[in-house]
Amino acid sequence: MNQSIPKARRQGLISHEVGDELLVYDSENHEAKCLNRTAALVWQNCDGQKSISDLAHQVTENLSIPFSEDIVHCALDQLREFHLLEPSSILQHEKARVSRRELIRKLGQGGAVAIPLVTSMFAPTAVEAYD
Repeated sequence: MNQSIPKARRQGLISHEVGDELLVYDSENHEAKCLNRTAALVWQNCDGQKSISDLAHQVTENLSIPFSEDIVHCALDQLREFHLLEPSSILQHEKARVSRRELIRKLGQGGAVAIPLVTSMFAPTAVEAYD
């Protein structure tokens, strides 16, 4: 099976850390994304060199909690959905993905804080803000 080597999209994005979260502004479609600490760690480590298992290991080291490949896949699915990954770096996987709900059940309440979360919000342009 081919191993996916994800690469974060950087073109047209401005990122800024706020506490444990990372705000990413997409200047191409005027949307802001908010990545929780887990999703931010995955995105920041998607350098086009690290495999899924490398990413799981990297995040495990940073968070000091076990971080499975299923959680990395969950983060990558969200990052892909919000166009924060280079499309050419993603291979489609045949394996069925574990949903966030299933991950929470599997990890329990204590582990739920490690679930990656990416949210999106519309950021009006300067002209739209004054209408």
